[in-house]
Amino acid sequence: GFDTLSGLTPIALELRENGAIIINDVTHALYSEFTDLHADYFIGSLRKWAPLLDGGFAVKSNGLFGAKPERIDLAYREAKLKALHTKYLYIVKNRGKKEQFRRLYKYAEELLSKQSKFFTMTDESRYIQANLDLCTLRSKRRTNYQNLLDVIGEEDLMEKVVEPVFKYLPKGVTPLYFPVYVKGNRSNLQRFLAKQNIYCPIIWPKSNLIPSDISESVNWLYEHILAIPCDQRYGSADMQRIGEVVATLQCDDAE
Repeated sequence: GFDTLSGLTPIALELRENGAIIINDVTHALYSEFTDLHADYFIGSLRKWAPLLDGGFAVKSNGLFGAKPERIDLAYREAKLKALHTKYLYIVKNRGKKEQFRRLYKYAEELLSKQSKFFTMTDESRYIQANLDLCTLRSKRRTNYQNLLDVIGEEDLMEKVVEPVFKYLPKGVTPLYFPVYVKGNRSNLQRFLAKQNIYCPIIWPKSNLIPSDISESVNWLYEHILAIPCDQRYGSADMQRIGEVVATLQCDDAE
């Protein structure tokens, strides 16, 4: 959600003048209010921000796309709906086991990652996206981020296991997550937090396409960055608990 590309504008303009095509993935800054890097194409994922089954978009700066998707991926839709229903039964009705809906979610994601054709969004996703309360989404995410920052971002905690990537929340920024640098072993910390029912994803995992000779500092980022959830599902009490758990960690907890 933070503006990390504004300094690249002169470089992007030079590349475009030399014939390069610029594609800007705006997923992480979708609901922030700063000027995007000018590009030939803009792409983004909608399901990262809300409980959509699927959904993304592509925008062409000049002209129109030729072929557009018209069919829904019915196999994926059914798999995701089954996973969501099983999760609902487990959380709300106390029926089944956590492993059941997690296995179904994994299967649905595998179907999504194996797609070799373009599909349109499901009707369910269109309905949810069209009815999102964006003011509440922005407000809750900003409040949750600031609450975490008030606890985890204190200076006397910097010697502990995590350090916030962004120590200030500018006006107009709608954060996707609360990203931190993990100073110890990230995998161990993830497992430790999961035992406290705090599930922190890695955004993004290091791709196999990344060259092996990347700089040491870039490689360190890939191996040490972690994302703490701060989305609109949570409130101040949740952020206070997460913040207190993380703030009391010592480096030994991530070894």
